Amino acid sequence: MVEALEFVVSLTADGLAPTAELGFSENMAGFFTNNKIGMFPAGGFFTGFLLANGMEMGEFDVQYWPAWASQRHQLGVCGPWLLNDGPNIDQAWDFANFSKQREVMELLAFFSGTTRTTPIRRSMNNAERFANTGPANWHVFYGTADERPDTGPIPAPVFSVELSNIFTRYTSLAVSQERSAQEALDGMQAELEDLYARHA
Repeated sequence: MVEALEFVVSLTADGLAPTAELGFSENMAGFFTNNKIGMFPAGGFFTGFLLANGMEMGEFDVQYWPAWASQRHQLGVCGPWLLNDGPNIDQAWDFANFSKQREVMELLAFFSGTTRTTPIRRSMNNAERFANTGPANWHVFYGTADERPDTGPIPAPVFSVELSNIFTRYTSLAVSQERSAQEALDGMQAELEDLYARHA
């Protein structure tokens, strides 16, 4: 992890990547259209941002993560969250079953013919779906599950906002060189352990 963060710090220090606090999807689409960056980790939803910011089909594509010490992937799709200890679990399952119907997925995931997320239904993740929006290499989204044995689901704990804030804060401290990569990760680890302990 230290080596990976040091690499991220070097990308920013060399002017090849924006700072961590600017790393939201809406911001990144603007960086793409202005030729400021050349890659960004994202799912099918990102095509909508790129098209809305002036890019055209054929000007962007998607690929598996590059290999380094490892090459682990994550798969995220448009689906509702269900909490194990929720007070209305039966109704929650009814809603989950309702929302995965093709007609409902069309409303949730796609607007004006533009892909806004990777559909939960595999049958909807096809060449026809991405014909007007791209990317040409669209099969990579579900390919992470089919072709990469170590792919895992994108974690979404109920405290994900707090988790993201901790991650961004300490990454920013390293990128701004206020702390070394090791110091930033040590601080991050301590806060994450406390966060998970409070929500155990």
